Amino acid sequence: MRTFAAAFIVASVVSPAAAQNVAGLGAVLCREVLPHMDSKPFQSQLFAWATGFMTGINMTNQASGQGYRDFSTMKMDVILGEVRATCARNPDLPVVSAVEPMYQQFPVRK
Repeated sequence: MRTFAAAFIVASVVSPAAAQNVAGLGAVLCREVLPHMDSKPFQSQLFAWATGFMTGINMTNQASGQGYRDFSTMKMDVILGEVRATCARNPDLPVVSAVEPMYQQFPVRK
């Protein structure tokens, strides 16, 4: 049932701007994810999406000869807390807009 709820969210309310270049939970509006933030299965799905998204940025940067961000200090509770706080302040943003700035907080490595 919980998996269904998360899948329903992804399928139901997607930001028009995010729908153009973001897939999965990142395209869902913050106001739609906030009610599910206390669900452990949803937290796992959101963290998996966020880390995959940030890993994708790293892979793209490395492929183009740039440095990458060191995720060795990444903590699930910190990522989820930042998403929750950003979404609470900006419910009309897509989730990707809550995750993307966190990428910049990790140290650059060459």
